[in-house]
Amino acid sequence: SSIVKTQNVTTQSQVASSSPTIVTLSSLSPSTLTTQQNVTTTIPQVQTVVTSIPIQVVDSEKVPINRLNNPNKVPKKGEKRTSHNAIEKRYRLSINDKITELKDLVAGTEAKLNKSAILKKAIDYIKFLVNTNNRLKQENMALKLAASKHCNIEDLLKQMPLTPPTSEKGSPLHVTQFNSDGESPPGSPMYESDSQSDSSLSGGNVMQTMRDQTRMALCIFMFAVLAFNPFGALIGSNADSENFLGQHAGRTLKNVNEGQTSGWMDWMFPTLLMWVLNGVICVGVLLRLLVFGEPVVKKNTEAAVSFYRHKTQADAHLEKGNFSWATDQLRKCLASLGRPLPTSKLELVSGLSWNFLRQLLHRLVGKWMFNKPSAVSSKDDVNSSAKNAALVYHKLNQLHLAGHVPGSSWWGVNLSLCAINMAEAAGDALPLTQLAEIYATCAIRIQISLPWKLKYLSKFLLSRARKACLTSGDRLPPSIQWLSHPEGYRFFVRGKWTLGGKNSLFTTLGCEADPLEHVAQMFREYMLEKSLFSLVNPAKNKEGPSQSAEVLLYTQLLTDSATSTTKSVSLPGGGISTTKGGDELGQWWSAIITVAINWLAGDEENAEAQYPMCDSFPQKLQQSDDPLPKAILVAYRARRNLLSNTHGSTHCIRQCDRAGRLLRESLKLSYAKQNEQIVQLLQLMVCDWLLTTRTELWEKNSKDENTTASQTEMIAFQQDLNSLRKLAQAHKNILSKVFLHEATARMMAGASPARTQQLLDRSIRRRHTSKTDKDGSEHSESDRDQAKALLMAGKHLPENMLPCNEDRIALISEASKMYESLGDKKSLQNCRQMIMQFEDKVSAQTVLC
Repeated sequence: SSIVKTQNVTTQSQVASSSPTIVTLSSLSPSTLTTQQNVTTTIPQVQTVVTSIPIQVVDSEKVPINRLNNPNKVPKKGEKRTSHNAIEKRYRLSINDKITELKDLVAGTEAKLNKSAILKKAIDYIKFLVNTNNRLKQENMALKLAASKHCNIEDLLKQMPLTPPTSEKGSPLHVTQFNSDGESPPGSPMYESDSQSDSSLSGGNVMQTMRDQTRMALCIFMFAVLAFNPFGALIGSNADSENFLGQHAGRTLKNVNEGQTSGWMDWMFPTLLMWVLNGVICVGVLLRLLVFGEPVVKKNTEAAVSFYRHKTQADAHLEKGNFSWATDQLRKCLASLGRPLPTSKLELVSGLSWNFLRQLLHRLVGKWMFNKPSAVSSKDDVNSSAKNAALVYHKLNQLHLAGHVPGSSWWGVNLSLCAINMAEAAGDALPLTQLAEIYATCAIRIQISLPWKLKYLSKFLLSRARKACLTSGDRLPPSIQWLSHPEGYRFFVRGKWTLGGKNSLFTTLGCEADPLEHVAQMFREYMLEKSLFSLVNPAKNKEGPSQSAEVLLYTQLLTDSATSTTKSVSLPGGGISTTKGGDELGQWWSAIITVAINWLAGDEENAEAQYPMCDSFPQKLQQSDDPLPKAILVAYRARRNLLSNTHGSTHCIRQCDRAGRLLRESLKLSYAKQNEQIVQLLQLMVCDWLLTTRTELWEKNSKDENTTASQTEMIAFQQDLNSLRKLAQAHKNILSKVFLHEATARMMAGASPARTQQLLDRSIRRRHTSKTDKDGSEHSESDRDQAKALLMAGKHLPENMLPCNEDRIALISEASKMYESLGDKKSLQNCRQMIMQFEDKVSAQTVLC
């Protein structure tokens, strides 16, 4: 192979004494790289600098490389070293992640500790868990010793804490966070056997547990014996066989008295023996079912400890609102009592059949057969077990009705029947107030789950609840007091109500897990609607109560239901959920309607008694985006200031303007269909307040002179009148009110009196169209609007329309009669004062003549 030699570009002189330096690099590549570099020489004659271009020379078999960036570059590391570093990096990251997770567990996410401190705290925490486990073992042994000595385990549970109050000397301080949250640290696998043995307590020491399938099999056997009478057939067949064996060829001679003695003995003795055998079998089956077959948990057994432990955990979960976890604990409570819930359709059918049959048997033989102590259990243990089971079944029934427990409607019916049967079997151990609540809750179940043909059973259960409290002299629980009133009873039986309600603009839900509170909330909204309807559209009932009495009756029921303390039935040992203070929104709306009806009746003293409640505007309504409550509050303040003369007319007008703006914003909104009727009635009430207040302000400022209102006042009056016209499109029976206020607007503007008189005549004239509400009461034009129209005509029409004062006196006298029938004392007094003024004018004119 030939080698390319390096030549100089310019050869003008000989090379100086310094010889060129040749550097040869041996790279790792297969090619050999050689670089030859000439040193610059200076020619003294020409005085020029000559340099040579460095040229890289490679072998002929090699690939030339243009330029080397860095000849002293460090060679790359080998593949073996790189893979080793990657493995080591992943190993370090894994360890760091686990140490970080351990730090979050033992010290918290915000703690800053090094690895050594983290490991030290983890070791301390493990020691603490071991010490805690040892202490719990000692407590368990102490409870077992106490149980063997017949001590009261409930008292021991109260005296001895189930968890250590403080940690050990070497335990970390953060462990108290687990105890404060009600959660325990995770257990260790080495103590799984202890936890399994603890869970096995649910089935220990439960006396005489029998499944529902076995009970139904015994019942079927008993009814089969009574229906088919196998003993009668057996006895009859034996007698026939004896007769057959006694027959032989020839004739048999009988005594004369033998036929007489054997006649009644042949049928009486077998029949008596048959019924004795049937009775013995029936009594034995009933004793087995109702006395010896009921699971009884004694107080000093492991099953009792398991029950109270699960009950305590269920209480804690219910207080926090963890209904699914509470349901699981309540299921375990029933398992501890030996009464597991059905898990299959066969078990559900058997349970329903047995509980229905047991309810019938309780009505027949329950007074003398139930609660009988057996040879192995006392009466107190039987009653206590039945009471605990009844309360757990009742709480599960409540949660299922409230929608927090999955299951079919028949599954819920089974819970209701179990709760009633156990409550009745508990006897005196269960307070009668709780028994009444169980009856009422089961009545709700019947109204919701059963067909309409069986809903008459709810009336029976309500009567049982009322009787349970009245016979003992106790008052009904606050949660069902409203059911004792005819209006509440009628609403429960005939009304259209549903469960699953939530907080609304008018009422709040007391206890979410109590279905009685859901129905009570619907009843409060129903009473609110009824009171508003009677206020805006009073019924013409000649024999019934007056408008004021009817509205006050509804508001009183609303107040009683809203102020009652909400209590849900608690498990033994403490209450599950209590809500004090009642429904704040319901109380405020009741106070507003009470003030409105007292203003209409002219009873300002009773209205002033409700002012403090009306002034305390609820916080929920303040934070609401709905402008309607604020409009009602501002309109109430404007009318109150006018009646009490606490502020001037300008302040009242400003408040009316603000209330009118809020009302117009409310009319632009769309509301839920459920509360649409209540919203429209409230908007009508606000419109009436605003227009009446503006009219009275104009009359107060004009005094005896027929002065017209300002343009600003007329614009505001027309805006409120337009709001009333919009509402009249849905309520045709308030057209007389619209005509009255239109006539008032023309009087304030000084318009033509002829059109004004026509509008007043429309308000005075009785219309034949009427509207019937849900109860069948007819509502037509109000007598109050007619009386107001007569009063406005006699007071403000000009002399060219009513030239004679006697005509004005006649109109005002007719209005005073209507006000007297309505019970409006203040308006009646105003009419009498105006009559006296016109009579003085008439007498003065007669004297001048």
